[in-house]
Amino acid sequence: MRLALKHIARGRGTDQRQAAALTERNVLTIRARLGDSLKDARDLAMLLVAATFWPAPPSWWRSLWWT
Repeated sequence: MRLALKHIARGRGTDQRQAAALTERNVLTIRARLGDSLKDARDLAMLLVAATFWPAPPSWWRSLWWT
């Protein structure tokens, strides 16, 4: 069954693949481009939530909020 579903997904163009992890540079670039809109606040909140679930949050993650 699982193989059949994979074949269907591949045929429809909805095949999933693992995305590359964000690097510190990527995250800081994203933060620098965020503005003051509600959507930007949501995106920042998602970055902060994701950072708290890392096995060992990097030392720079606090700078996401205060920059």
